[in-house]
Parts: sequence; structure tokens; C-alpha cells
Amino acid sequence: MQGLGGRADVPKDAARDEAVPVGYHLAMLGTLMLSCSLALPSMAQTVTGFVDKEIQLDGETHRYQVYLPADYDAGKPWPVMVFLNGRGECGRDGKKQVSVGLGKAIRRAPERWPFVVVFPQKPVAETQWGDHQDLVLATLAATEKDYAIDPQRRVLTGLSQGGSGAWQIGGAHAEMWRAVAPICGYRAGDWSVRALAKTPVWAFHGDADGVVPLRGSEELCKELRKAGGAPCLTVYPGVQHNSWDRAYQESPLAEWCRLALREPLGARLLADHAGVETKLTLRSGARSRVLEGDAAWSAVQRLLRAGAMDALRPEAAGKDAAVRLHLEARSASIGWTRHGHFEPKTAAAKAILDEIQAPDPSPRGR
Repeated sequence: MQGLGGRADVPKDAARDEAVPVGYHLAMLGTLMLSCSLALPSMAQTVTGFVDKEIQLDGETHRYQVYLPADYDAGKPWPVMVFLNGRGECGRDGKKQVSVGLGKAIRRAPERWPFVVVFPQKPVAETQWGDHQDLVLATLAATEKDYAIDPQRRVLTGLSQGGSGAWQIGGAHAEMWRAVAPICGYRAGDWSVRALAKTPVWAFHGDADGVVPLRGSEELCKELRKAGGAPCLTVYPGVQHNSWDRAYQESPLAEWCRLALREPLGARLLADHAGVETKLTLRSGARSRVLEGDAAWSAVQRLLRAGAMDALRPEAAGKDAAVRLHLEARSASIGWTRHGHFEPKTAAAKAILDEIQAPDPSPRGR
């Protein structure tokens, strides 16, 4: 009798070519079935990384991908990002849209992107993402059904045609998104972004872009400001159409998204902190560090990556915390103050603690 992955034990009677009772076979079958059922949980573990998916929409099959972080745990709700591809990655193969932009950035530094990410693929290059809003929302809904997703923590981003789509779909469904990050976007059609007035928006563009001129992002940001919004626009001098590699790989966009999910007002201030007074105070025991301006924002990024700012709150942190922090950011019209604390459990958090506890080399610290 052949078992799963090997040969089942054969009774001695069978070795003598004697008949084996039917009851023996039933008992062995029951044992094998029990063994298989006990093994099922480990065999059914969730596959992480870039996962091929497909959905039926209006009688057509659309292939897309979902990225699951290596430490994805279905026992807790995860934030979700939706990425909209550019013209060059359109099609129906379900693959090209993860090869450029955010997918590439995730492969290079997955630790920076603790999100479940949905990668729909625009099927036709000659259309705009606004023509495929049903596809975007359907792949998002399917992902939220299949995985443990927090529907209150959604981020929308995209590049080129996808940047235009992030503006348009973000404005059309502003209540859905906690943050929107369009890269080299533009307006194509008669639609408005005014509904994003209370949403953190960080746009990127190269000033030498000959495919989508910089004025595309400038005009949309201007419209949003008139509606009372506070979008940030980062312009890369001398950069042509590919401003997405710098945005996704070099800028603190990943960290900003994490902040926006919990502190939208802070994200509106800190994405482009020109004209914003920023001060971060860190305390551990009797020692403290005070950082201001660029140094403060740089430290905030490190704290975000270390998971130390996921529990920011208005009131002061308890005195029993290993590290306490106090963050202030103020512009001419907006003020924001938050407190937090963390235990240095990771290497990144321990490095921050070591810096706080090291003697201050400045004269003020002597």
C-alpha cells in the first residue's frame, strides 16, 4: 500500500502473500487521513511576496498582482496601497506593472514598505486610468476580501498615466484614501481635485520632463490649494520623465505614508517642511536630545522605520517608557504637537537609543 511521500508499513502476513483483512486497510486509511489533516495548516500558509491574481469584470479577465510583506500576519489588519502604472506597463499580462516604480522600490528595500500593495494593470495604453476606475476599485475590494486589510488606512499612488489616475481617482473617491502620492501626474479630462482638500497629498515631478511638463503637477496643486488643501510638490531639478525612481527609492515617501495613515495633519506639514518649524525632543532616563529643522525630520524618518512612532498621541508619554519623544511642527497657519514612546527592541531602535545616551559633544552638553 503506497502512502503519501513514501511506502506504508506492510503487515507480515502480506509478505507471505496471505490475504490482509479489509479492516486493516480501513485502519491504515484512517491513520493517513488523520496525518494529512494535521499537516494541512502548515501546507496552507499564506504565500508572501508578489502574488499573481485575476478578477472577472464585465465578462473580461483582468490579471493583477498583490504584494504581501514577508511578515504578513492575517491576525492583524494591514494598511493597503494601490499603485497605478504608466503607459509603458499597460497590457494584460499582469506582470509589467510591478517592474517599474513602486514594485522596483519594494524589491530593493522591502523593509521600508510594510503595506499590502495592489497592482492593477491598465489594459489599454491609449486610455486613461479614469476610464478604468471600476477595475481599480474591484481589485482593491478583492484584496480586502482575501487578506486582513484595515479599510481606514488606504494610500493611492501612481506614475505618469498612473499619476494622473491617482489625482483623478483620489479626487473622485476622496473619502477612501488617507494619503495620495501622484508622480509626474497631469489632468486629462474635466475633473476636479478639490475633494482632496483635507487629504495629505505629496506630488513629485522633474522640471526637465518633456513627456509630461511640470505645469501638470503645478496646476493641480494650485487648484487644491485654492480649495483649502495643503499639497506638497517636490520638484527634481534636471530630472526628465523618470522622477519615480527618486520619489520611491530616495525620498522619504514610504515613511511619510506611514505617518499619514495615523497623523494626516503631521504628514501635511512634514512632507515638504520648507517654512515649517520642526522640533523633536528625545529623552531616555536623564539624557535627552533636541533636534530641529532638517535634522528633526531626518530623525522622524528613522523613528518611523523603526516603528517607534506608530503610537503617537496628544498626551505626554508615561515616565516608565524607555524612550520618550515630543514632536512639534508649525507653519504660519497650522500647528501640530504629538508625544510618543518606544521600547528599543529592534536594531534600528537600539541605535537611536545609543545616540541619545551617548555624551553630547556640543558645548551645551558638557
